[in-house]
Amino acid sequence: SSYIYKKKLIGQHPAPIYVCTSQPTSGSNVEITEGILMDESPPPLGDITIASGGSLVFDPTKTLIVRVSNVLVFGSFEIGSEDCPHNGKLEIILTGEQL
Repeated sequence: SSYIYKKKLIGQHPAPIYVCTSQPTSGSNVEITEGILMDESPPPLGDITIASGGSLVFDPTKTLIVRVSNVLVFGSFEIGSEDCPHNGKLEIILTGEQL
């Protein structure tokens, strides 16, 4: 099954950043079409697709583990920046086959 993050505006960022209002279920495919802040570890996921114009930003203060089959990036995949370094711990575990 596919899941599109539900969003609401938070904080200040060059582009609008949203946070999920609900969690995807285990095995879901996730499509990100806008700026999303991941601030908690999701259940194991199918594919994450970051569409053109979408961005996935990881909360720089959290410890996160992301288990996902594949990550397809057509937009932006951000793990910290010069202005906002990632001081948390992030583990991304790829479980799918090589495309």
